[in-house]
Amino acid sequence: MNIRDRSAIHQTAEHSLANAKGDPKKILLIYLAIITGLSLAVAGVSILLSNRIADTGGLGNMGLRSVLSTAKSVLPLVQSVILLGLEMGYCTMALNITRGEPISNDTLFGGFRRFFPLLRAQILLSFLYFGLGLLAVYPGAYIFLMLPISEGFYEVFTPIMESASQLTGTLTIDEASMIAVSEAMEPALWIMGTLFLLLFIPTHYRYRMVTYRLIDQSRPGALRAMRESRALMHRNRFALFRLDLSLWWFYALQGLTVVLCYGDMLLPMLGITLPWSDTVNYFILLCLSLLLQFVVYYLFMNRVTVIYATAYGALLPKEQPKKPEPVNPWQNPY
Repeated sequence: MNIRDRSAIHQTAEHSLANAKGDPKKILLIYLAIITGLSLAVAGVSILLSNRIADTGGLGNMGLRSVLSTAKSVLPLVQSVILLGLEMGYCTMALNITRGEPISNDTLFGGFRRFFPLLRAQILLSFLYFGLGLLAVYPGAYIFLMLPISEGFYEVFTPIMESASQLTGTLTIDEASMIAVSEAMEPALWIMGTLFLLLFIPTHYRYRMVTYRLIDQSRPGALRAMRESRALMHRNRFALFRLDLSLWWFYALQGLTVVLCYGDMLLPMLGITLPWSDTVNYFILLCLSLLLQFVVYYLFMNRVTVIYATAYGALLPKEQPKKPEPVNPWQNPY
């Protein structure tokens, strides 16, 4: 199978899912129940901690306030750690389905056995993407300053520079000046963001198969998985991009869940005010987002994940049959 044959990949994935040796729907329900319940629990505890922090004013409660703030910061990290292990197990399930191997609930939780190599790989990729961001900042700022759209920035920033203290050389910027500088810098942010995407997208596709390589390695290693993913994706990145485009409807539904989740911040921008408190608005929109996510994932996620596992299988090098050794006519066959 060739990754460029998207129709064959879709058909093969559907056939593999229909003949799965186990109950992928049940495993998916367990996965969705955990991630949905975890999201609600983290959101609820975060709000409780925020309210408690607001009530701990004064110097006497400084220690308690610090503890509560730390706990609030740690909660999303704990959630991310759990989700990372579950995603590894879920990808393992999809890969087993494509290979006709049995699946069970243990397959889902088995991803935690390879959690630390996956965590190291994610940390390395985060540093890599952060470096790409830094690479985009300096050229983006230079391009912005060279374009005519930077005239507004010069008009705002030049008087500020001229008003710097001659003795200390320090700048004193009031709030109004800061707002004006920020507005004048908006085109620079768009330029930097565009440059970052031009660097990020090809790099991201180069490492799309890291998780699958960690699953397939007998002794998983983060750096080795990244190298092997680069090798598999060599000259195949655009083919995978076109496979992503064939699943545009799934990503559009995911985007809708994100819009619902952040609706409490987006609605005021549109001039829409709901007749409840900010906390109630947040919880209502969060629950709607999680409900939509649950429905979308339950209906389509097994299919989509098995499609990507099938694409990964298409990228693997095929084993070449061994050539028969030439017969020596002078060798005694007895």
